[in-house]
Amino acid sequence: MSSTTLEWLTVLIFFLGFFAFTLAETFRLSKKGVFDTGRAFLFSFVTNILCVTVGFFVSFVIFGVIVALTWDGSLQKMPSGEAVSLVAVVVSGLFPPFLLTLAKRLMIAVMKPSGLTRPLLYSFLASLSFYLFVISLPIAFVYLSY
Repeated sequence: MSSTTLEWLTVLIFFLGFFAFTLAETFRLSKKGVFDTGRAFLFSFVTNILCVTVGFFVSFVIFGVIVALTWDGSLQKMPSGEAVSLVAVVVSGLFPPFLLTLAKRLMIAVMKPSGLTRPLLYSFLASLSFYLFVISLPIAFVYLSY
């Protein structure tokens, strides 16, 4: 398999994972009676797409700045260059699930679901599950392709 094909298949698997998780969350929320199916899909899709667009864009920008500082040599001239880059990598990795947790919690407050007893816990667990699921599928595919 050529490297271009592998790259496009990895992107496709990412988006398949995104839609699979969104539909699974929609089904779970509607089956438990928290939302009707349309509102459950709206809740799941809007919050998940926010994480993918804004959350991963912020991570991309942070990594871009780190790479630019490394190429420029400015990172080595900073007094605590390695510590700054480590903190930036950690923030970059934690920002998308944090944003998704916040978005899910705010959407729960706006949509006022019935039967959801601990909305913050649900928001955190759903966000963590989404993030790990959407990230692990492409990583596993690339790992198993070599």
